Amino acid sequence: MHRIVAALFFALTALPSADSLATSTDAPDQAMLPPDLWTQFAERITVHPFIALLGPIGFFCPFLVGLWAGPRRILENPARHRRLLTTTVVVGIGAAVLGAQPVSLVLARVIDRPSDDALSVFGPLHDAAGVLGGFGYAALIALLSIRFAPKPGPITLAIAATGQRSLTCYLAQSVVWTVAFAPYLLDLSGPLGVTTTALLAAATWLATVLLADRMRRTGYRGPFELLIRRVTYRSRPKLTARTT
Repeated sequence: MHRIVAALFFALTALPSADSLATSTDAPDQAMLPPDLWTQFAERITVHPFIALLGPIGFFCPFLVGLWAGPRRILENPARHRRLLTTTVVVGIGAAVLGAQPVSLVLARVIDRPSDDALSVFGPLHDAAGVLGGFGYAALIALLSIRFAPKPGPITLAIAATGQRSLTCYLAQSVVWTVAFAPYLLDLSGPLGVTTTALLAAATWLATVLLADRMRRTGYRGPFELLIRRVTYRSRPKLTARTT
């Protein structure tokens, strides 16, 4: 059932639409790049409910696939599911590369910009192919883990620690992006080009890996992982002898 519903939501994301950010030529509005902190709150108060309502549609497919794969421990036991994972790598990454070609060729100016009708097809295709690519790369990492699992080295342990503290690392990276690119802070979107932004992204990721590894060495789970755990278990009713 999970797979059927996931396929339906995947089809929704692939439907032709003029709203795909992959092909949008509109400049960011004040909700995306607010000039000051007050404008950020004022603009996003009206935008965020809309995002909260429609945004999850694009995430339902991978979410449901995760619900299906989790109990089967497909990523946790990759050796047992090698054939499925290999197929996912080939199909997922292959589809992502092929699906990205139309938009990539337009952005690289290899081909002329097509009509708006064509872009309304290429944009959602680009987005949907990226979802398949996410499945493919997750499967590829799981297959690679077979080789490193028996004797994990320091790099493997550090990357695993990052995954175990993914929420903390994600929020730390978000702070870096906010400080670096918000117009009312450093506002580096102009001075930084594609290459330097990629270098900043790599450096930020590496910093979070080192931070996560440090927490692993000290036996610290991560502040936001601890917060989620406390909130989750606090909301559960305590079992008593009478209820059991």
